[in-house]
Amino acid sequence: MTNGSTLQASGLILRVERPNSVVLPTHRLLEQLAGIKLEANRFYQAPHIFQILFRQAFVFTDNIRRRPLYNFSEQKFNAQNIDLSNGEQLALYLFKKKNGTSGDRKQYDAIEDMFSRLTNRKFDVGFSNLVQSGTNLDIHLVDEWDDIPLEYSGAGIAEALFLSTLIASDDGRVILLDEPALTIHVTMQKALLSEIRTHMENEKQFIVVTHSPTLVDPQAITKVSYFFMRQGYTHRTAIDRKDIDAQELIRLEQELRKSTESRALLFSRGVVLVEGETELAALSIWYEKQFNRSLEGLDIALYNVGGDQNFKQLVKFLHLFGIPWVIVCDGKVISYYLRVYEPTNANKSIIEQLEEAGISCASGLNKIDFLQLCQELESFGVFTLAKNACDEIEELPVIKEHLGEARSRFPKSKVRQGQYIAEHYDCPDEVTTLLQKAIGHLKNVK
Repeated sequence: MTNGSTLQASGLILRVERPNSVVLPTHRLLEQLAGIKLEANRFYQAPHIFQILFRQAFVFTDNIRRRPLYNFSEQKFNAQNIDLSNGEQLALYLFKKKNGTSGDRKQYDAIEDMFSRLTNRKFDVGFSNLVQSGTNLDIHLVDEWDDIPLEYSGAGIAEALFLSTLIASDDGRVILLDEPALTIHVTMQKALLSEIRTHMENEKQFIVVTHSPTLVDPQAITKVSYFFMRQGYTHRTAIDRKDIDAQELIRLEQELRKSTESRALLFSRGVVLVEGETELAALSIWYEKQFNRSLEGLDIALYNVGGDQNFKQLVKFLHLFGIPWVIVCDGKVISYYLRVYEPTNANKSIIEQLEEAGISCASGLNKIDFLQLCQELESFGVFTLAKNACDEIEELPVIKEHLGEARSRFPKSKVRQGQYIAEHYDCPDEVTTLLQKAIGHLKNVK
């Protein structure tokens, strides 16, 4: 295939030439792989060849879909290469798969099957009855009452067909899905993730760009890259397997599988980790009442870790991805460090949990005075309302005074109780101060 190479000062120059007299098998293979016709007595430099092969190896998609075209000139209808990147050529691609070789028909059947799994519907493609110059095609949904044109079936259905076509077409290329969840609902997103997993097991490769936590696969969290802007530069972070052992990874996957809320933390500018449901319910409402802006408006997430022994896992997760975090906790988990309570093996102080999460903070901390220790922990992102080891948020006067009233209205939900109190009663000054310091810490993280 190579007609020769020239060694220059800049390195080895590779070129490809197809002689006029003989077409070698390697030339035919290159034509097949690259999807081009080699011209006789023309030199093809390595950068050009690699660019073509790279383009052929990937299926790129735009994050904005266009409506499929249905009218084609003879030249466009007979074109060999069909660009699926923005969805315009979808009808032509499906028509050729349906009416092509046995291999093409097998791919068409696979597309039909995947579309049916995603939508519980069927589609068909064929010639249109429209009288217009050129070749006119039509895609419609097959319904027991009547056929429905694709353009009248909704953006989500059209996206499902586009995604089914990309994923189920077995052409051995890497598929880049750019924002595939923009127009499909959560249930369909879950089905899409299941399809991606299944096709990955069949050795297909995907690159998914998304802002949907539903499409973040807990089973593949070590393959997730997180991109963010900071100080004018784009940064990328990911979990390095050497930074997390097998058992920690299993526990992290379990946490991420509980709900999409944990995976949604990847899309926040900062995270406030709290101990329980009362804090989760009350703090966001009080913040909005005091500062006339919601935490969501600041792109800051509030997340309940479900107990004072569960901070480590979430802190490590956020730390490995470079997402700023703060902790709001009660006094007990801090006091374990002072041995005010005799801890068991299961009860670790917040300092021990941070150290195990990879946050060095223990050196030089006060080991005698509780209030001094609390003040020192603020520089590491740990905040509390506690004045002593026994203090918890439920000890706030506003909560103690009105908890009975809230329980009478919502006897089984601490979240609803906390919401009720925060909605009907003013934010205490100490909570305002804590929120100011915690959110200020998040904004100052470099």
